[in-house]
Amino acid sequence: MKNSKYKYLFLVAFICSTVNLWAGDIVLEKFPEDGKERIIILHPTTSNIRHFNFLFEENIIDLKNCEVVGVFYKDENYNYQSAENYIEKQRIENFKLFEFNKTIHPDSIFCNNQASALFEHLFLNSKGIIFCGGPDILPAIYGERKHLTTAVSDPKRNLFELSFANHLLGGRGNKSPLLDQNEDYMVTGICLGMQTLNVGTGGSLWQDIPSLFYKHAYVEDVYESDSEIVHKSYSQSATREKGVYSGTLHHIRLKEKGRLSNMIGRVGSRFLVNSKHHQCVKKLGKGLQVEATSIDGNIVEAISHKKYPNVIGLQFHPEDSELYRKDNPYRLPGSDNEVLLADQLKKEGSYDFHLKLWNRIFSDITTNKSINLSSVN
Repeated sequence: MKNSKYKYLFLVAFICSTVNLWAGDIVLEKFPEDGKERIIILHPTTSNIRHFNFLFEENIIDLKNCEVVGVFYKDENYNYQSAENYIEKQRIENFKLFEFNKTIHPDSIFCNNQASALFEHLFLNSKGIIFCGGPDILPAIYGERKHLTTAVSDPKRNLFELSFANHLLGGRGNKSPLLDQNEDYMVTGICLGMQTLNVGTGGSLWQDIPSLFYKHAYVEDVYESDSEIVHKSYSQSATREKGVYSGTLHHIRLKEKGRLSNMIGRVGSRFLVNSKHHQCVKKLGKGLQVEATSIDGNIVEAISHKKYPNVIGLQFHPEDSELYRKDNPYRLPGSDNEVLLADQLKKEGSYDFHLKLWNRIFSDITTNKSINLSSVN
């Protein structure tokens, strides 16, 4: 067992050192220290900025005069010059970018490391943080072998975000969680972000839902099954209908007497959500609890933290702006009938669910603690 542990750590280090990562020459501001209220969005790609900016402009998320800072790791596999260009072209005034320039090694994810002081600085100078979606986490980090379907394409981003989640919430290692300094701090994980919160606190993942839960080996198997167990679109772009929403929707069921049920105000209800994942929570991280599952109960769809009331992980994608556009066509599963996506969501009470979800997530931003402007070297 001991040799296996070292083998996994070696594999993490090897993959992280051999992936070709782009390094941009983007000019970025120093992380601001002007006393403004702000939230952090990790992995601020052009797509993520576009989705969130739509939610801000449509008042689906009420920023309450908060500034948004997109934070990314210096060795991520993404050209952030495109994100900077998008912000400039769209004249988005309250969205800044910040490059996290400390180095995180595979063997220091879950302990104090070179980035610890900067993690704390970001925490003390913000009201909350959003971990966004993305590709798979290297299974060696949670002690498992790599499944054939697992696609690890940005391992250094994973190191950064896993270490940040661990610093915030603890659960693995012997350091004190940053949230012990402010238990009301907002932490939201979306899709990969929820998985990052889980692995960062010592949990693990099922590496492929179709093959491991439902014994599906082929795409045709997936699409011939009940739409409620399809969690990701496997359609090729050539087969997608132009102008018709191409995302995958299925229902989730909120846990009775859970925190999410209390937030939304509808106990045990089922809601239609946008799904883009093939992995899911296996072993829960320390301090985490289940808030919602798939309709068949097999897949964890939402989690929260037992101690910190504003920590929530969502396996689905409520930030997808396509869900809220009034003129977006959608074809009902197993039918040729075409409806407007927003109308279908409203018919099922799911549109209101998404609005209430965002309202509750951001409701405590302005009532959170005062910003600490301590500096970091």
